[in-house]
Amino acid sequence: MQLLRRRLAAQGLASPSPIEPIKRRDAGEPAPLSAAQRRMWFLQQLQPHSVANNICVGIRLRGGLDVAAFRAALRDTLGRHDVLRTVYRAGPGGNPEQVVLDGYTLAVPLRDCADVPERQQESLIDELACEIGSRAFELSAEPPVELTLLRMSDQEHVLLLVAHHIAWDDSSWGLLLNEVALRYRSGANASLPSIPVQYGDFAAWEQARTFDRDALDYWRKRLLPAPEPLALPVDFPRTATLSESGGRRTRALPADLADRVRVEAQRAGVTPFMLLLAAFTAVLHRYSGTHDIAIGSPVVNRDRPEVAGLVGNFGNMVVLRTDLGGEPTFSGLLERVRATCTEAYAHQAMPFDTLVAPAAAPNTGPLGVLRRDVLAAFADSARLRAAWGRGERAARVQRCRPVRPVAGRGAR
Repeated sequence: MQLLRRRLAAQGLASPSPIEPIKRRDAGEPAPLSAAQRRMWFLQQLQPHSVANNICVGIRLRGGLDVAAFRAALRDTLGRHDVLRTVYRAGPGGNPEQVVLDGYTLAVPLRDCADVPERQQESLIDELACEIGSRAFELSAEPPVELTLLRMSDQEHVLLLVAHHIAWDDSSWGLLLNEVALRYRSGANASLPSIPVQYGDFAAWEQARTFDRDALDYWRKRLLPAPEPLALPVDFPRTATLSESGGRRTRALPADLADRVRVEAQRAGVTPFMLLLAAFTAVLHRYSGTHDIAIGSPVVNRDRPEVAGLVGNFGNMVVLRTDLGGEPTFSGLLERVRATCTEAYAHQAMPFDTLVAPAAAPNTGPLGVLRRDVLAAFADSARLRAAWGRGERAARVQRCRPVRPVAGRGAR
């Protein structure tokens, strides 16, 4: 990512000015919330019983599992990352602060499901995942992660992991699983790279960081005036306030089509994401009749070397706004999308909430409409899989699958 930004800077698309390194805070010094955390915290204050930002995944472990060693690996890994032992409380002036619970040990209860008939085990896993993932975290009183280990048989276990988005992003899965795997295989002899900073250090650095005027001017030029909501032919009218009720439809591309997407993207000089984004933009244009299409896309700002191995929420949202005026061909649309993405990625470090009035409620104000339309994310689930070694401790991750909790099912 840093190489990409240097190249963009050489083209005049990003500032080449040096950025201050992230440094450790003084021991005991409270940490502010990062931009990503502030939004998560604010949303939780508005709806304390909401589970919309709970992230739940089921990790299937095949092979004999040393439960005591596995628990120890989980405990030691969580102890290394302060953000997984953090609560969020009001500090001076009512501003939220991060408070690390020193000495906190997360329980990993074991639930024996071996007596359940095999044909019923899958539905049981789904039910338990939904039950665990549908409880709201009390962010001021408990760390934002919960683990439950299910024993399906002597040779199969499932780890249910629920984390609040305030402490987690998509890259955190792989980091956590790889570290736990190494600790599980090697025990006390595990050799792990040092963590130069903790998440609280990153948050303090981010809050003290100043962006040059060009970055703010770029986004204001791109986003103002804000686009109108898409007039899609939906079954029900758009409500005045957002609801957590919704659904999900997933469709995996056949292998031959996925290969064709990659080949066509390479031929056009774009990434597969850009090609899919262009297709998605064309579909929205077709059904709405709108030429001004703005799509929110999540990005992760992990290009700083200090945070490369750190669990936490480094996410942001960039708005990819494309003008379809003049009825371009698809090749022409691809060119516009590539320019849009390239420029947006050169300025992706600017927190999106900085562009919205801090006092405004979510989804209001001149840019609030950008939160309401469509959020597009294309992810490769294969990155969530990891081998767990051979020999005596031969358990391995066979499948990682996200489970979506039912919003509003209850609170802790």
